[in-house]
Amino acid sequence: MEKSHVVAKLYGYVVCLVAVIVLLVSVGSLVKAWYDLKDPMHVRSFELMGPMSSADLASFESYKISRLQAPGYAPTEKTATPAYTPSDDELHKAYDAAKEDQVASVRLNAHRTITVDVILIIIAALLFWYHWSWLAGETKKRK
Repeated sequence: MEKSHVVAKLYGYVVCLVAVIVLLVSVGSLVKAWYDLKDPMHVRSFELMGPMSSADLASFESYKISRLQAPGYAPTEKTATPAYTPSDDELHKAYDAAKEDQVASVRLNAHRTITVDVILIIIAALLFWYHWSWLAGETKKRK
């Protein structure tokens, strides 16, 4: 009977420890997601790295330079002129679209992270509270 009590107590403490770890990790992730929502144009994320990085979208000039140096725009060894040079109006439209896509992607990702983290925080807090209360009740019973 004494061995099962020790195992039950150990289980309760392990659940509490895991709940605290999940709570701390989730709070850290939640803070990062809030900052991402505040400034979506400066988020550096491997998920968002596509043809354009957020550094290329910092200004129209940097976007223009990166696009004109991309394959298909830059001069080839055979010709001294690029295969295609878009006008500034076309580049502005592409820049605005890429910028909107970056902001939308960051916002979606941040909202998803916030939702998951809030759910994890609630579950971890409930698990901790339940098991800690149970452990406190077990300790009172034993005395």
